[in-house]
Amino acid sequence: MQNNIMFILSVCEILNLDIEKAIDYWFERLELNDYRTKTAEQLSKGNQQKIQLISALLSDPELLILDDLGSEFVTQFTSAELFRIINTRLVSGGKMIISTNLNREMLKKTYNERIASRITGNFSILEFLGDDIRSIKNIL
Repeated sequence: MQNNIMFILSVCEILNLDIEKAIDYWFERLELNDYRTKTAEQLSKGNQQKIQLISALLSDPELLILDDLGSEFVTQFTSAELFRIINTRLVSGGKMIISTNLNREMLKKTYNERIASRITGNFSILEFLGDDIRSIKNIL
């Protein structure tokens, strides 16, 4: 997986020695050191998501999209990392879009009050109402 991340960063033309240190940091922080030489197919869905997160954060995107927040396996560690990512982006003025099916109470229950507060207090909330596309597809 480390080689995959290095490839993505080289395509983005942001590969340098600092990036290698940052990769080491994120693999350690997200407890992925044992998976450095594995392929994506050999990783669990949760670890695949961690690799995608590392790639996104290392490329320092202009816009960070957290899609379907709340669908991941939530632990104390993932909640702490989510808070850190959201807070860091807010403090630095980084742009973010967060999509979720969770309302404020569900955010609080799934994560914690701090995360629910950051999201509901710092983002414009746009509700998309309508029938569930998955239900419609199953009916048709």
